Formats: sequence, C-alpha cells, structure tokens
Amino acid sequence: MNDPYACVTIGGNDIWSLRTNALIDAGSNADWDMNPDDEKSWNVEVTKEQLLTENLKVMMLDANKHIGDKLIGEGEIPLKELTEIGVGGKISIFQLPLILKDNPTKLRGRVYLTLCLDPSHVDKLCLPIIKDFTKAILCITGIDASNMVNVEKGWMLGDQNDPYARVKFGRNKWEGATRNADPDDPWFPRTPTLDSAGSQASWTMRSCDKKWRIPVTREDLEKESLYIELKDYNEMSKDVMIGNVSINLSELAKRGIRAGPLQLNGVLSKASKKTGNVQVHACLEPYSRADRSDCPGEKNFTSATLSIRRIEARGLANVEVESNIGVLTAQAFATICDPYTQLKLTAQGRVWPPQTLVIENAGSNADWEINIGDSAWRVLVSKKELLENKLTVDVYDSNKPAPPALVGSTSLSLTGLVDQGIGGAVQLIMGDLKVPDEPLDSRGRVFIGLYLEPPPMISSVPEKVEMDFVMARLCITRIEALGMKNVEKMALFGNGNDPYAFVSYLDNQWEGASREQLASKSFHPTTSAVKEGGANAAWDIHVANRSWHMIVSREELKEKRVTVTLMDKNTTRAHTKIGDGTVSLLELLNKGINGGSVTITTELKEKGVITGTVKITVILDHVLMIMELLKKAVQILRQLCSV
Repeated sequence: MNDPYACVTIGGNDIWSLRTNALIDAGSNADWDMNPDDEKSWNVEVTKEQLLTENLKVMMLDANKHIGDKLIGEGEIPLKELTEIGVGGKISIFQLPLILKDNPTKLRGRVYLTLCLDPSHVDKLCLPIIKDFTKAILCITGIDASNMVNVEKGWMLGDQNDPYARVKFGRNKWEGATRNADPDDPWFPRTPTLDSAGSQASWTMRSCDKKWRIPVTREDLEKESLYIELKDYNEMSKDVMIGNVSINLSELAKRGIRAGPLQLNGVLSKASKKTGNVQVHACLEPYSRADRSDCPGEKNFTSATLSIRRIEARGLANVEVESNIGVLTAQAFATICDPYTQLKLTAQGRVWPPQTLVIENAGSNADWEINIGDSAWRVLVSKKELLENKLTVDVYDSNKPAPPALVGSTSLSLTGLVDQGIGGAVQLIMGDLKVPDEPLDSRGRVFIGLYLEPPPMISSVPEKVEMDFVMARLCITRIEALGMKNVEKMALFGNGNDPYAFVSYLDNQWEGASREQLASKSFHPTTSAVKEGGANAAWDIHVANRSWHMIVSREELKEKRVTVTLMDKNTTRAHTKIGDGTVSLLELLNKGINGGSVTITTELKEKGVITGTVKITVILDHVLMIMELLKKAVQILRQLCSV
C-alpha cells in the first residue's frame, strides 16, 4: 500500500517549500492536520504581488526506503483566488486534480487544501492577540451551507433551492443595520439570494462590512448562541425555511481578539429532522478605538504622548562567539545571544533612552511586551520633534562578565506615525540592524509598535503663570544620573551598575502612597532598574503619574530640600548604594505654577566621597481637589500639635 507524503511549494522553491510526514500504509486516502499556531512550518508570509502572480503546487509521492520515492501525481492552483476572499476572510477549501505531466489526461487522485489569509507577522507585531477582554466586535466573514434538502415545491420538475441566510445574535445591535423590506425583523443581516444554488451555497463577507459586525461582551459570547437560519426564496409565495441552528461562541471567546477566523460547524434542522450542514466563519476585533487599525486619528496637533507598545527582533546575528573569541572553549561557541534593546529619541530637549530587560538565551529572535501603563515607555513630544528626529534603536548582547556587545543599530523615521495622528492606529516601524564597520551587512531586523496618545492634562486651569500661591502640586518628571561610580563587586570582569533611583521629601506624603505607607512615612517613589546601565542612566516620568506628585506649601518649597538616592540593584545580595544628592527647590518659586519645568543639578555623594552627578526635573501645578487641600491642612496641624 502507498506510504504517501506531500510536498507543497510556492513559486517553485524560491519563496517557500515544505513537506508533510509520510503516512505508512495509508493506501489511497490520507489526511494531514496542520497546527495553525506553528509559525515555523505551515504559515508563510507572502506579498499581494506574489498572491496575484504565483501558483501553489502540490506533489504527492509514495515513500520507498530501498528503491526511491515514486511520484503519484501533482497539481497546481493560482493563489489569486485567495485575494478575492481577503485577509481575515473565511477558511476556504480548494480541490486539485493530481496528474502526471507525461500523461495529463489520466486522473491520479485529488487533493483538498484548506487555506486562509491571516494578517502577516509584521501586522501581528503591533496588533497582538488580546485574550483578556471585556468587549469586542464580532465579525461574520463567511457562511457555507451543504447537503441542504430541496424544499422547492417544483422539485419534481427540477427546481432547486434559491437559498439565503440570516443571522441573529443577542439584541441584534449590528453596526450596519438598516431598515429593509424584510417583514420578520428589519435588524437581521441577510446574505444575497443564490438562484438555483441547490444543496450547496457559500457566501463571503469582508470583515470591514458593518452589516456583519456587532459589539459584544465576553459574557455575551459565553452565554448567548449565534442563530443561523437558511431559507429558500420564492418570488410568488412565502419563503420556505430550509433549516436553522444555534452555535455556541465560547471557543471564539477563548481564542481572543485578533486570533483570526474560526470555523464554527452546525447541523441544520427543521421539525427535529436534519436538513443540512452549515459552517460559519467568525472572528473578534477590538472594541476600543485606540486598538483598532481602521480608525483615523487626530492629525491637527502640536504635541502628543509617544507610547511604545511592543518591540521584537528577528534574525539577530550571534555575536557571542565574536565577543568570546579570546576564550576558545566549547562553552564559548555553544552560547547564544542574550539580547536587550536601548532606544534613543531627542524630545523636549532631552534624550529619552528606555532600555528593555535582557532575555537570557533568546538566540536570534526576541520579543519584549511593554506594559502600557509603564511611564518609562511614554514621553511627551512635539509634532516638530517627531518630524525632525529619528528613533535610534540599538540591540546589544549581554555578555557577563564581559562588556555587552553591539548586535546592530538602526534609525527609524517617525513621519508615518504623524500621519496616523493622535488616537489613530498603532504604527509598526521596521528597521534593518547594521554596524558601522559593515554598513552593507544586515545583522537582523527590529520591529517597533508605536502609538500617539493625547498629551497629558496636568490640570484644567488656564495656562496662566501664577507666582503668588499658597499651595501647589510638586511633580517630578525626570531623573538623570551621570558619571556614577561602578559599585559592582564584579566590576573587574566588566559588570556595570544596574541603577535605580528613589526620592525622599518632607514626610514622604506622596499621592501614590497607600494609607499604611502614609502613616508610616515609608513610601518613596522609585524608578525601574536599568539593566547594565553602567555610569549613566535616565528616567522619564509621565506627568500624570501620581506616585511622583506631592502637595506642598510655599514655605516648604523655601525651606525643605529634596534627596535623590541612586542604588545598584543586586539579585543575590543586598542592593548597594551609589550615592545621595540633595537639592533646593527655591528656583521653582521663581517659575511659579504653570511657569515651566526646572532642572536642578547636584553631586552624588556616599560617605563624603563624590560618586557622580544627578539631575532632577520638577514642575509646579495647580491643586484642584478641595479634599487634597484639606488633607494637607490636617498634616500641617498634626505637625504643629506634635511640636
């Protein structure tokens, strides 16, 4: 009996080629189920031009260990048929007759291929799957019906079904619902009627067609069922029901938003009798405007908050061997890349340099998910800065105890992000990594997902400078440390500081502190640690981050000083202090409320020895909440009573 396997190629072997495993003694029939999540095998990235011009070829062979494999037959289909369905459309089945080229008239069998177009890997970088959601948009992208019974009155004369389908879900709040001539319910989306289709029918919808989109909650998907009914259209009499079915959507909810289309199978029935089969192709898209890729943003802006959502690196060169070239051991050549990235952008007169964590033994590919709420990855920028500056991305390989090695760098233009506008789509930017010594050689690629948010509103008070004030909100917006002493115990082996900073002021009554922390005066706003930051590090703090806000009086600004402490983070022992810097805030009084930020510089010292320099940027804002004023008044009264 045959031991068949299949070889599938696109564009010969130039674009993509892969083979299935051989099925021993399968005979004349064989099935292969591919894992759709296996990105390294049966998913291939193609351009629209390739889809329009290339064919997909299948060669079926019989495996023979001793006499060589024998060709059973081969067949081809043009891929342009997939473009008519579109990305995110329904899953389609294609039939290929198998023949031999020297005898094309003799059929050697048939192959059935199940294909669909998903968003490319590039699209998925900035549009990741969302599994934890409360609201979504349910999109119906296709309906297939098969084996439908013939309900035509003139079936004995050869009349065939003229089927159409209608879909109901929940309260039927479909986005594109319009009142039509349907007497039953004007709010059900309905497919076109297929004249004389008979027992088989198929309809394809685009996911952007509002008629087939409906807002849903996760609870709706888990509790409600999708109702589909098939009817036969009759021009001279009432339409006849072919069958209906209710399909559970809980599996769709588990897959999440942007997980691609899912085929939902059901059995049509009428009066408790089976009348056919139906397959519904559905997917979930984001409900939030900020996460949807088809929403235009506000392009008439002067400033915005730049938010980094995701970073991925692909095909990174292995620089472990290069950096360990002096250590000729088997272990040195067996190691793989431990990458991290460093970003730089000149914004508001400052260099904004977030750094990702090191991913141990990541090899040639690495992904960094950015927490949207992490202020370190958000910075206030002007439109002019976005147009005139480029985002520089450096990818390094961490080589402890040796210094990190540069994998490659790239500079990315942000003009496309400006075109999207505030609140538009997440913009994916791709760049080739290169090194100065080899500008023509690619060392890999990096993908950055960027998004423009509205600029932070510190207060709703008009931006009038107020010099004569009693109370104000102190906001720390940036800390920068320069020339820090290396306090790592393994400094001789190339290890650098992993610095972080925290701030102390007054009784540490910071707005982000809990009730217990306020009572114990133990809360200190603290930055994240910069892995291998070395001698220099900087942290941009979002102005809306209340952990770095404190209500202060004018007298306190005159008399009290702020202390900034720099620490080196250690994983196996206690953290090491690098030094303290203490600054006066008198200069803020000259700026007033809404008068702009002030950057104050001072020396870092530890046990009387200078260990570096620290800069702190602060700003004064209005106090808006009356309860906050009362809270501060109570604190002052308590201090007076204690005296």
